[in-house]
Amino acid sequence: MAPELLLGPAPLVRRRGRTGSIMWRVVLALSPVAALAVAAYGGPALLVLLACVLGSLAGEGLGGLLWGKARFFADGSAVLSGLLLALTLPPALAPGWAFAGGMLGTLVGRQLMGGLGGNLLNPALTGRLILSLGAPGALESAWRQPWSWRGTGFWEGLAAQDPLPLLHRTYLVLQELLSGALPPLPAGWPAGERLDLIRHAQDLLAAAGADHLLWPRLPGLMGEVSLLALLPGLCWLFTARLVDWRIPASILLVLPPALLLAAGGPAGAWMLPALYVKGTGLLLLISVFASDPVTTPLGQLAKFAYGLGVALGLVALLVWGQSSCAFWGLALGAGLLVPWLDRILVPRGLA
Repeated sequence: MAPELLLGPAPLVRRRGRTGSIMWRVVLALSPVAALAVAAYGGPALLVLLACVLGSLAGEGLGGLLWGKARFFADGSAVLSGLLLALTLPPALAPGWAFAGGMLGTLVGRQLMGGLGGNLLNPALTGRLILSLGAPGALESAWRQPWSWRGTGFWEGLAAQDPLPLLHRTYLVLQELLSGALPPLPAGWPAGERLDLIRHAQDLLAAAGADHLLWPRLPGLMGEVSLLALLPGLCWLFTARLVDWRIPASILLVLPPALLLAAGGPAGAWMLPALYVKGTGLLLLISVFASDPVTTPLGQLAKFAYGLGVALGLVALLVWGQSSCAFWGLALGAGLLVPWLDRILVPRGLA
């Protein structure tokens, strides 16, 4: 007799769930962040949000016309892509650029790669990269101070700009001032004696305090508006098992000790202001973008390896004081490694 071959049961879906249901629940979970961003930055932020969503819908429709792909606008995938793109943008970007980013991100990042479920790159991050390459000046000039529509400003004398490289430069200037040197000053700094410049630098670094995580005080991206607006939605996504815990857990397991080691080196006290400024955005990146089930590895070991790579990349960007654009580029670039991680680390079945 031929030897028997015993086969186990195929993997089963333990509960019902449709793509549209998942997408709309993620949209609902992130809507408090979008609402607070509109409240903090006013009408321009609302225009950016609407333009991104409309552009993503247009990209999905255009892809259907060009490649004959099925268009399921009701499943919420295009709306979610537009919302995610808007959360990665400065709040005063021209609506035309926001629309172009949403359309091209969906068209190139999803439709060109086979549609929903077949894309290697996250559509929102693809749109963000396209805008970074095609309209860097428009992005750099679109930063605004929160609540400026009420006449409230925290950085007097400084133009609204990406705070991360500015704070990094401020920390380096402060170290040189304390050592007795008089370095070139960043744009917007007032002229004065060394003691006045030291006090000015300390005031700028103090503006990036821990309360910035809870309430926006410095210029930021729309998705970095407040940790309080982001946490409830993330807790719901995790408890509803819409986000796999392995990738965020692996990142958060590696990130704190790596940051402590970095803070003991040349970065020093720069780490705390950097974390306070980017903390909400980093949590959004770790829990939503880096955990996208379509563009992340399949195997458990591959997920932990993926999280390790993302964590080390985040530490490097924080140490070097890179701009906010680099963080989203890191998440997009990590997605390119996913096929290799799956090929190397995912166990193979019978040939």
